[in-house]
Parts: sequence; C-alpha cells; structure tokens
Amino acid sequence: MTSIGVEPKQEPADTVTLEAQAKRFIWLLQNRKKSPGAPSTIATFRSALRRIFTILDADMPLSQVTNATLKELVAKAYEPRIIHKNGCMRRQQLKPASVQQLALVFKLVVASACSPVTGDRYFPIIWNENFVDMPAVQKDQQKRSTLTRQEIEMLCKIGGQEAVVYAFLAGSGLRISEMQAVRVNGNNPQSSWIPAESVVIVRNACFRNKETGRTKTESGRRRVLLCSELNRALIAFATREQRKDGDFLFQSKDHGPVKGSTLRDRLAKRIPGAAIHAFRRYRNSHLIASRVLSGIVKSQMGHSKGQDMSELYNFQDETVCREQIEAASLGFSLEGIDA
Repeated sequence: MTSIGVEPKQEPADTVTLEAQAKRFIWLLQNRKKSPGAPSTIATFRSALRRIFTILDADMPLSQVTNATLKELVAKAYEPRIIHKNGCMRRQQLKPASVQQLALVFKLVVASACSPVTGDRYFPIIWNENFVDMPAVQKDQQKRSTLTRQEIEMLCKIGGQEAVVYAFLAGSGLRISEMQAVRVNGNNPQSSWIPAESVVIVRNACFRNKETGRTKTESGRRRVLLCSELNRALIAFATREQRKDGDFLFQSKDHGPVKGSTLRDRLAKRIPGAAIHAFRRYRNSHLIASRVLSGIVKSQMGHSKGQDMSELYNFQDETVCREQIEAASLGFSLEGIDA
C-alpha cells in the first residue's frame, strides 16, 4: 500500500493528546509494512474513534489515561440512548461486541504512543478487566444470518443479474467485496473469472464500490474452484450480457462493479433479516457437510490455516481439490437461471 499523506509527528509523552495520537495511529495502520490495514478496517476504526470522541475529551492528555478512563468509556458507551428519527423516539443500546470494539480501538491508540528513538511505549498500562467491567458477549445469542436451500433456490428464480449474483455467492463462498471485483479473464492484479478453467482467481476486493488492490487478508488471495454446473451458468450469463475480457462480471448501470448496498437492500426486502454474508456461511457449511477435506475448505473460503502444524503442512493437488468440489456440487438447484 502506498503512503497516504505525511506521517504525523509523534508528540512527546507529556503533551500528546488522545486526538493527536489517534491520527498517528490511523496513519501507522495504513502505512505499516507488515499487514497494512484494509480500507474497510480503517473505516471501521475511524467510525469507532468518532464515537469515542463523543464520550471522552479529544484533547485529553494520554498521560492522564487510566483504567478509570476506560471504565468511563465502556459504561457510557453501553448506556441506552433515546434516538429521535422520523418523528419517533426509540431506545437504542450498543451490543456488547460493539462496546468491546470501541475499547479495543481505544487501547490500540494508547499503546501506539511510543518513543521515536527506542520504540518503548510511553504508557504501558496494565488493563484491569475486572475493574473496567466490560459487558460480556454471549456468542450463542449473537445473530448469524443463515439461508436455507429453499431460500437460495427461490432467489435463483427471480431472474436477471441479481439471481446469478446470489447463485455465484452461494456456490463460490466469495465475500461480497471479492465478488464485486471479479472481472472476466482479468489480468494481474485484477480478480479474474477464467471460464476455460472454471476458476476464480481472487486477488482484489472492492470497498465503497472501488477496487482496493488487495484482499481483506493475505489468505484471501486464492484460487476458488467452481463446479461445472455453476461455471456453465456464468458462461451463459456473460454471453447474454455481452461481457468482454476485462469487464466486471457483475455490473451496475455505469458498468462499474455491482453496488453492494443495492444487493443488501434487495435481499433484505426479499427475505427479511437476511444478510449477504449468509451465502458465504451456506457455502462453508455445505462443503463441510459434503465431507470436503478441512484444508480444502479453508483454502477455498480464504480462511487462515492458523498455527496448527498439520494445517500449515497440508497441501492438496488441484486435481484432488477439483474432484472434491465437483463431488460436493452446489447443494441447491439452479432452476430458473439460464445455463
């Protein structure tokens, strides 16, 4: 990633403020050589900082930050608020996971304040979790949108590009940002669907409908094998829509990548409560249920192999991967989509 702007100066320990260090933290996150932050991550952190500055004084010296400061942030962030919208009042409260994210960003900003000479932290605070009293995340109560086979087949019958997009997401497991960036027979560093090989090479992703030049994570760079049935449907779609080499496979009216917000809105109207990420969960679950080897599932989904040595050493020839992906197939019917 190229450098963005001028590096903010690291202020001395006795004068640096929360806002000044937050600006430097964001710059370092964007420009560090090791795993620079993705645009979506930067946007999420900026949003968190804006919320933090509604609770804590942006001009607060970091030298005054204590566990009591974090406790105040957590308590006020978790307080229910009355929201006025469209002439109505409603009670809103952040979820525990959102409060934890605010706390994490706050801690990262404080930890990023280091001596420019020695690299030692200015404020190596030991956070007292019991004192801070962070709200607990109940994972079994978290909402994870899912889709059934019947729902996906219903979506495949609505016709047009929208139906093909849903089939592609459910049959490939790509993230929506990865799907947006796929081009027909694209070149490096573009993401590319290669019809002759029945494969999608993921090298890129979109953020706010623009290519970022990178994937969400390093593991996201991968070859996703498509079963022949889905590949034939894509060929028929691309032929019908007169897609040329280098074109985005799925397009908006201006021939740019299809808009993610439009897809999300349309899906929510067709299946209330449904989320785009549910297609990815469906594909992951289907591959596991089809007894596809775990290493192949992770590589196809773009998940990190972690630190398990058996996973790090795991390598499967593409012929083996192709056989398993073809055997697993889609798990749903493409009836209604021309192929």
